[in-house]
Amino acid sequence: MTLKFFCEWYEKRITVAGGIDLQILGIGRDGHIAFNEPGSSFASRTRVKALYKETIEDNARFFKKKEDVPRFAITMGIGTILEARKILLIANGKKKAEVCAKIHRGPRHFDDNGVRVAAPLPCHCRT
Repeated sequence: MTLKFFCEWYEKRITVAGGIDLQILGIGRDGHIAFNEPGSSFASRTRVKALYKETIEDNARFFKKKEDVPRFAITMGIGTILEARKILLIANGKKKAEVCAKIHRGPRHFDDNGVRVAAPLPCHCRT
């Protein structure tokens, strides 16, 4: 199965299941949700995405060696995510406090750096 085929299959499974009731998301320190790095399209669907250097560095703690950290990830697209009936955004740590503050201040759209969010998402931040 190719990655492209898998992503298409995944989108179809969501449709067959009747959509997503609750989407639980993490947020990157630059404000990206899932692995939708800044600049990702609002219309994006599940796909393979190249990861930014910062995302790779942030995820290195999950691997024994830095060279084992993936440089690409399969991610739900923003379009797929925003179709969920409810969305819960969870942030943890001081590095993410600033981006959480920006989300709460609004406006509710992505700026050029991908920092703000498209819809009023509940954001539970703990530092």
